[in-house]
Amino acid sequence: MRLMGATSMNADRKKRLEAAGFKFGTVGELFNLSEAEELLVEVKVALAEAIRELREVRSLSQADLARLIGSGQARVSKLERSLESTSLDTLFRCMLVLGASRQDLAKTIGRSTRPRARTSGQGPAAGREHA
Repeated sequence: MRLMGATSMNADRKKRLEAAGFKFGTVGELFNLSEAEELLVEVKVALAEAIRELREVRSLSQADLARLIGSGQARVSKLERSLESTSLDTLFRCMLVLGASRQDLAKTIGRSTRPRARTSGQGPAAGREHA
């Protein structure tokens, strides 16, 4: 079974992909994440997107941002594309270095990357306990 994100696409293409064995769903369904884990992924993606937008608005290169946070350009590239596990501390620090306010951080964190499909206590990981 292959899962793909529920991005917008035409109905014919979606039918062809489903016929080929693709399934459509959320990252939480793909990796059997709890609601909290799925929300954390969404928050990190929203922060990464906001970092790229702020960097571009300020006409900074990835190398410029890397120097400001004491890192390398390749790491900033991966961070902006959510390709590596980056701590919230690093993501917040990037936002703050780029001039974001607390309100900007709150607004970014509140930005949903997709419509909420689950309600509290439901879904494939409902009731799962973590140590």
